[in-house]
Amino acid sequence: MCEYGKSGKDAAWNRDWLFSAATHLFNQDPVRCALYGLTIEDCNFSLWYFCRSHTAKSRAFNFMENPTTLVKVFISFMFAHSGLLGFDTNIHRVMYSPMDGCPSISYDYRLPINDNGPGRAHYY
Repeated sequence: MCEYGKSGKDAAWNRDWLFSAATHLFNQDPVRCALYGLTIEDCNFSLWYFCRSHTAKSRAFNFMENPTTLVKVFISFMFAHSGLLGFDTNIHRVMYSPMDGCPSISYDYRLPINDNGPGRAHYY
């Protein structure tokens, strides 16, 4: 998620839209346990972390004066696996194609049970 404003005066508007987008994603996608966002006001870049219990914001930096930090952020996102990007690896989205031709989305929940020995899990 990204919100951009041409000046620092747009900061409150950008944050409102970012929070709105995060709320929408959490309400619509059970696979999400966290997500990242960014806001840009003028040349100031801020990274945001949202999870279902709290929100954190990085200190803003000028990406024109410090492009190395911006590149590091984007490379970190490019090479991170889905668990690090905020997806719950125990929930999988499944698309079924029933006979009536209307596809439906379902979710498989993997519940690892330590009592059954290592490597055993139940699926619901």
